[in-house]
Amino acid sequence: MAQSHVSSLVPSLLPIQKVSAYHWTQAHNSCVQRAMDARGIPWGVQWEIARSITHEYCSWKDVSMSALDCLRNEGISTSNPNTPSPSPTNARIAPYVEDFFYRKKNSFGSQRRTREVRATWPWEELDREDAAFRQYGQTSCLGFTPELGDWYGGKVTFTVRLQMAKNGTFQFLLDHPVLGPSTRFTRCFGSAWLIRLKLPKEIFSRPGFSEKLRVLLLRPFVLNGLVFRFFYCNKDHNAYLMATNEIYDGGLKSLTSPLGGPARNSFLEFFSNHNNPQNNRHQTMAKWASRTSLGLSSSIPGLLLETAQIREEADIVSPRCPPGVKPPSEMDMTDGCGLINLQALCDLHQRLSLWHEVPTAIQCRLAGAKGLLLLHPGKEENGWTHPCVWLRPSQIKITHSDLENPAHRIIDILRGAHMQGSVQISREIIINLSENGVPPNVFEDLFCQSLEGIISPLLVWDGQDAMSRLWAAVSSEGNVMASRMARESAWTARALNIGCYDHDNNEDEDEDDIDDNTSFSHSTAWWGDDLSGCPSSLEETVMAFLDTGFEPGSNTILAEKLHIIAKKAVRTCISKYRVMIPMSCSGLIVPDVLGVLQEGEIHVKSSQRCLLKPDGQKSDRIFGDILVTRNPCKLPTDVQKVKAVFRPELDDYVNVIVFSIKGSRSLASMLGTGDYDGDRVTCIWEPSIVEGFINANVKYMEPPSNLNDYFHIQNETVGDFLQRVPSTTSTSNQIQEMQGILMAPLHDLFVVGTYSNLHDNAIYYFGYSHPTTTLLAWIFCTVLDGAKSGMTILPERYQRHRNNKQFGTQFTPQWKMVPGRTTHQLELRRRDPSSPFVMDFLQAAMEKESVKQLKRIDEHFSALRKEKDPDLIAPWRDAEAGAEVLLGKPASEERMREVGQAQMDALKAIKTHVERVCEWSTSDGKSWFTTRSIERRQDRLRRMSHEFVSGPPAGETWVFGEEEVARLRASYAYLYDWERKTGGTRFPWNVAMRELGLIKLRARKDFKPISQEFYEKMSMRKL
Repeated sequence: MAQSHVSSLVPSLLPIQKVSAYHWTQAHNSCVQRAMDARGIPWGVQWEIARSITHEYCSWKDVSMSALDCLRNEGISTSNPNTPSPSPTNARIAPYVEDFFYRKKNSFGSQRRTREVRATWPWEELDREDAAFRQYGQTSCLGFTPELGDWYGGKVTFTVRLQMAKNGTFQFLLDHPVLGPSTRFTRCFGSAWLIRLKLPKEIFSRPGFSEKLRVLLLRPFVLNGLVFRFFYCNKDHNAYLMATNEIYDGGLKSLTSPLGGPARNSFLEFFSNHNNPQNNRHQTMAKWASRTSLGLSSSIPGLLLETAQIREEADIVSPRCPPGVKPPSEMDMTDGCGLINLQALCDLHQRLSLWHEVPTAIQCRLAGAKGLLLLHPGKEENGWTHPCVWLRPSQIKITHSDLENPAHRIIDILRGAHMQGSVQISREIIINLSENGVPPNVFEDLFCQSLEGIISPLLVWDGQDAMSRLWAAVSSEGNVMASRMARESAWTARALNIGCYDHDNNEDEDEDDIDDNTSFSHSTAWWGDDLSGCPSSLEETVMAFLDTGFEPGSNTILAEKLHIIAKKAVRTCISKYRVMIPMSCSGLIVPDVLGVLQEGEIHVKSSQRCLLKPDGQKSDRIFGDILVTRNPCKLPTDVQKVKAVFRPELDDYVNVIVFSIKGSRSLASMLGTGDYDGDRVTCIWEPSIVEGFINANVKYMEPPSNLNDYFHIQNETVGDFLQRVPSTTSTSNQIQEMQGILMAPLHDLFVVGTYSNLHDNAIYYFGYSHPTTTLLAWIFCTVLDGAKSGMTILPERYQRHRNNKQFGTQFTPQWKMVPGRTTHQLELRRRDPSSPFVMDFLQAAMEKESVKQLKRIDEHFSALRKEKDPDLIAPWRDAEAGAEVLLGKPASEERMREVGQAQMDALKAIKTHVERVCEWSTSDGKSWFTTRSIERRQDRLRRMSHEFVSGPPAGETWVFGEEEVARLRASYAYLYDWERKTGGTRFPWNVAMRELGLIKLRARKDFKPISQEFYEKMSMRKL
């Protein structure tokens, strides 16, 4: 058994019905498995052994008994000696398994624990989970075990990549485990319970391979003795496998007694606990299957409630809804939004420390419910000293018979309410606005303003605080502060409303990049080099130049990098059609639970004065005509003109956009069939846009009468399924019937994107309001929710649309064509060429403006002179001069002459070392470097900086102290590089940026020491 929680009680094993297990021999060896279990080798170490084997770094033959004994001994060498039977730990041995088996090196405990390593380091977290389960039971990782404080588990991600070999067979590669977001399931069962299987996109475009994948996923998956089974897939080409209570030892066996670790259920028991079919017989099987995602949402445990603190609240329904029937979603005026009292929000704010202020609303999961919880409007309820929530029927997706399981009573936080001012609008929204009356030149003006607002701050280098302003502009353009927060704490990024780095790289690993002769570990994307002090991202590198006293007017490399940033900003604006709307904002939408807004009214208030008014002043609230929309924006009615008003009763509802609950249907449903379960809406009050906009005919809100003709509708209910597959059916057949439904989303992975492109083409060819265009928009909306609705596009309809001779996917409008794309693109032309199209107009305007801005940028930088920095060469020149002075002493001062000779010899050694590293650094050429992934480029640069700081030998430079050697090494690197090429190259900065910065700051006599960790958390206020 591959558990790291080995019990002294040997579990009894009962044979279960023989099934066709996918016996992946690379991932399991029964003899080795028994030996690993006998030695208590933890799961993380077992994973690393299997990972090394799948990458062919070693084989099962290399995993000898003596090797396992060595691992065990190393793993317990730092354990508490008072422990009667110490167990090996992941943290002690897992990071060094690859070195041990692949490079035959015993490097245990040698890795430096840098901030970069700690940010994704999973091993201590796994050990903490093991200890928690062993000491405090099966609920210990939920986040509410008093002895463990606020700690919670489930933060380690295990990923397997499925690849297609040239002969058509499947291959599996295990990735390094990494710290990542936690989920309810992994907190309940432990991180090792879940495997994410990444599927290659090309598998779905090759005939027959989709069926081969389906057959593969139906089989049990054996990994280090544990049996995993497929139970969910999503639109991001990920399949999820869960650990069951089965093990493999020449055959499948079921555990009947616990192992002293996390709960391990059978496949059927898991669904009986998570979404019991017997309690949810009214659901369709498609919706039942989609509810699995509730336990896989990236979340943070917020509060553990008592059962009495979870109450029911009726939905507010449109008066137009016939009595006695379930209201359609568009007539549910509070669809997806419940209530939470002030005490609960305050407790969340204090416990989690995620937000600067108490949020007005949170997006969360609770019991079997999902959606928003909004501040309760009642004065009495907000005066209670205990937390309480109210769930609406529209939020409850899974019916539980009771809430005894504490995991069902925890508020799992996804994010808090947050409002952003001055947002960028998508191409779809631009098209909608234009088709509904906004003149095209408005977008041209806004684009030019957006581009000017980005470029000008990057080119202003004179005046008071000029470099500080430039630093802030570069930080803003690169979204640097959010990126730092995301890579530092990926598991809280979503709750903090910031983007998150995905630690698994989709690019195939290039084996040629692996140096067999070194144990140099691979870097994590976008982390800087701790040895050289050089950041990874372009923007952070420029910021590092600026905040150590360099200026682009006098530093060639800084100017070169800033030049690239400016030109990249122009190209990004064009490629993404970046049109920023100054008078706009975005935020979560919530219903007006007080009922004070009239139909067509909304309330917008921010907690900060960040909303720009037409008079140029900033306010915390907006009044007057305003447009509301959300993404995706496909139908003519997906942008609505309403009126923003102020109601004192809603004054506490900040950082949310409040919609009226009055009228025949909810305003949210008018915006691309939205609701209030976490949808974000963009509000626009820019006069040049609002004044010309006219709401589209409401007929587009209703689907075409023949829409269902394009779909296969799977409306089998759970009750019907239970009759078709009764409990008397064999266990293996019950599992495979369920899995067949659970993997239904795999069929439509590319359909959503295809119909989005088809709709774009139809807009261009037919026009925005043409029946075919509208039909395609509705098909897109339907396939987008196909996993929940059970509606699957008919293959013959899909192929007919895809290959259509007028708007098929073989065509691309000129404005969407990607320069340099290797795939053949046929230009799509308008059916009526005389009819202007906004994106054609905008593309021409953007290209004209970009030429102007690029010329301006090039002229600005071409005028710069290349100047050698005297501050940076001074340490080397001074050292040479000092050595020569000592050598020139009279013979009577022999001791001083000896010191001078030692200094000269040391300088010569430094010189030789620097020149050797410099030549080595350019040996592969620029083309090799630019074609590699960011991780491989970082690895190469770090090998270079490691080589640089490792020499020359201390015995050759004994006359200088270690810090002086570092300073001289950096100074000569700058001088030598400049002499090789006027203006220099990036070499000295790649290997010694921190030291060069120190030299500059010492010369300026104007600096304050600060730690890197502290520095990266600091931002600059607007000057």
